[in-house]
Amino acid sequence: MKDKFKTFKKAGIVYVMEEAAKFGFSYGNSDWSNLGQGAAETSELAGANKRIKNLHISSTEQGYAPVAGRKKLRENVADMYNDLFRKGKNKKYSFDNVVIAGGGRLAISRIIASLNVKRLGYLVPDYPSYHGILDSFKDLEVKPIFLHEEENFKLDVDLIKKEIQKNKIEVLLFSNPSNPSGNVMSKEDLKYLVNFARAENVLLVIDEFYFNFIYGESEFISASEYIDDIDKDPVVIISGLSKAWRYSGFRVCWTLGSKDFMEAVSSVGSFLDGGANNPLQKAAEVIVGTRQIKKETKAIRKTFVKKRDYLREEIEKLGLRVVGETQGAFYLWVDVSNLDKSLNTGDKFFTECLKEKVIVVPGNFFDLNPGEKRQKKKFGNLVRLSYGPDMKKIKKGISGIKRVIERTL
Repeated sequence: MKDKFKTFKKAGIVYVMEEAAKFGFSYGNSDWSNLGQGAAETSELAGANKRIKNLHISSTEQGYAPVAGRKKLRENVADMYNDLFRKGKNKKYSFDNVVIAGGGRLAISRIIASLNVKRLGYLVPDYPSYHGILDSFKDLEVKPIFLHEEENFKLDVDLIKKEIQKNKIEVLLFSNPSNPSGNVMSKEDLKYLVNFARAENVLLVIDEFYFNFIYGESEFISASEYIDDIDKDPVVIISGLSKAWRYSGFRVCWTLGSKDFMEAVSSVGSFLDGGANNPLQKAAEVIVGTRQIKKETKAIRKTFVKKRDYLREEIEKLGLRVVGETQGAFYLWVDVSNLDKSLNTGDKFFTECLKEKVIVVPGNFFDLNPGEKRQKKKFGNLVRLSYGPDMKKIKKGISGIKRVIERTL
C-alpha cells in the first residue's frame, strides 16, 4: 500500500509531543512541564475577559456555517481592525474582506492553494508547520531567506528586500512577531515593507497570530495599519483566537485581504474543507471586538512579561544564552552549545529534558527546508522554550532543566 501514498514528515511539534508521550507525558498530567507547546495558558487571568465555559447551541448552529464564515463574526473582525489600525483612513475593511477558517495551518493552506504564482519566499527560522504546507504544493518554487544568527535573527527588512529582488520572489510568507525568536519587525520597517510590496507587486502573507503579544510601547502591531487601498494593496493577514484570545482549542482564525482574493480563498475552502466549526464561530462573536481585545491584551502583557523575565533570568543563571530580545510572542530561543557534550545540541537537550518530565523543542525544526534540498540542518545548537504555560509549570520546568544540567557537572 505504501506506493499509493505520498510521504510527509510530521510537523516538528507533533514529533516532540509524540516522543514525550513515550516518556509518559499526557495532557493534563501535573507531573510534567510542557515548555514546548506553542499555546498560551487558558486559565482566568487577572483583569482579562471571563473565559467561555459553556456553549449554547441552537438547532440552527448544529448545521453548516457559510464556507466564508458567519457574517457577524466577519463583521466583528473587520470592525476591530478598523478601530485598532485604520482610524482616519479612507478605506475600511468590511465583512467581504474577511474569511474564517478552522485554524491557521488551514488558512495558510487555502491561501497557498489560491495562488497563481511560480516563486514564494519564506524566512528561516520560522514556524515549523510552514515546512509541511509548502512541501505539499510541488508546483511552487520556494526560496529561503536566511536571517543572520550573528544579528540574533533580526527581521531585517533590507535583507528581505534584497532577497526578494534577487530571487524574483512573487509572494513572501512570514510571521510577525516571529516564532521562534520572539523578534518583532518595527512599525517603521513594516510600513517600509508594505510600501515596497505595493511598488513591486509582491504579495505579503503575514502570520500575525501574536499581534498583541508585544512587550514594548505598542500594544498591537499589524501590517493593516499601513495598507492604502484594502482591495488593491498586495497584503494578506492571518490571525485568530489561538494566541491573542488564548483559545487554541477552538481553532477559529481569519484571513484578511482584498475582496477578490478572499473570494478565491473561500472558493478553495468550499472543496478543501467546507468551512469552520459553526458553534465555535458563534461563541467567537461574543469575544472578538475592540473592547474585548484591549482588555485581554492588558492582562496578557502584565502576566506574560513576568513569566518572560523569570524564565529568561533563570535560564541565564544556568549559563545559557538567550538569542534575541524576546520583544513579542511567548518564546525564548536558547543556545545550548556551551553545555557538556552530552547536552550541547538541541536534540540531545530535548531527549535529556524528557527524562526529567520537561518538554522543549529542538531548534532544527525551525530550519524550514521544503523538499529537503539542503543536506545540513541549521540551528542544531538551539532550543525553543515557551512561557505560554502558567508560572507554576514554568518553575517546574526550570527545576527539571537544572537537574538535567547538574547531572553533567
